[in-house]
Amino acid sequence: MDRLQAVRRGVRRSCLVVGHSLGTGPASWLLAEPPAPIAGAVLIDPICVMLEMPDVAHSFLYRAPRSAFEWLCFLWCSSEPGMQFHFRRRFFWHQHILNPEHVAELPVAFFLSEKDQIVPSHIVRAFVHDQISDASRVPPY
Repeated sequence: MDRLQAVRRGVRRSCLVVGHSLGTGPASWLLAEPPAPIAGAVLIDPICVMLEMPDVAHSFLYRAPRSAFEWLCFLWCSSEPGMQFHFRRRFFWHQHILNPEHVAELPVAFFLSEKDQIVPSHIVRAFVHDQISDASRVPPY
């Protein structure tokens, strides 16, 4: 029995899917193939929206740090050997994209950082507003 079937057998009630940053990738998998009834989703600084934009991969993997905060992110996140291996060898960008059809019937809240260092939040917000049928679900940032 695979893990998805095991989860389907174990969950009897509806659940809320919550994901932050890299965790929104697996959240998009759950929304695409729900193992149980899903009551809604909360996506915080989602990478699963507009992930195909070249700026996103470049910002995380290749951008030269310019500020103290960017140096911290570079030293402890982007250049960490495990992260480098994961993103360069094991992470397939197309598998982590949220299809708007998968959340068409769900209440979904997107929380976006106004000055995100990796994901251009103004573009993500515009995409969500245009592609998710009830844009009133998206709180302004």
